[in-house]
Amino acid sequence: KTIVNPDWEQKTQSATPVQFETSPENSGSIYLSDVLMAIEENRVVTFSYLKAGALQAEKRELCPLMLKEYGQRWYMVGTEPKKDRIKTFGLDRVETLKVTERYFAPLKNFKPNSYFKHSVGITVTDREPEEIELLFKNSQRYFIESVPLHESQEITEENEDTFKVTITVS
Repeated sequence: KTIVNPDWEQKTQSATPVQFETSPENSGSIYLSDVLMAIEENRVVTFSYLKAGALQAEKRELCPLMLKEYGQRWYMVGTEPKKDRIKTFGLDRVETLKVTERYFAPLKNFKPNSYFKHSVGITVTDREPEEIELLFKNSQRYFIESVPLHESQEITEENEDTFKVTITVS
């Protein structure tokens, strides 16, 4: 004998047993293929960029060197033409973007795989990396080990109540 719950249809439509992490509405991902093409072909991009707190976007040019995802947002890393300083722009703040027909010579010493090595997030500084020690209760150990704070993370001391983690960052 099959028992039918008259509320079944209503419950399944209103309650979802799986909940996914929500991404920001504009993570900048709509520009990924264009920026990736520009990186691969060493082509300059032009874009309008709305800085945090600004009321109006400004026109920018960039020789893109890499893309980075952090915090569910995408970032474009590169140099402005005729400047050697590397800058990072959040693609979620880009209002328009165009890959130009102009080419650029890539930086010889830029290594995308190690550029953010001593950073947490997207900020890179000129400061020398330093060792930081953090003390945690053992009740936090599983989380700290399963989701490391930084790739350099090491447990350097432990006792029955606490453990110490060392990270090397700028």
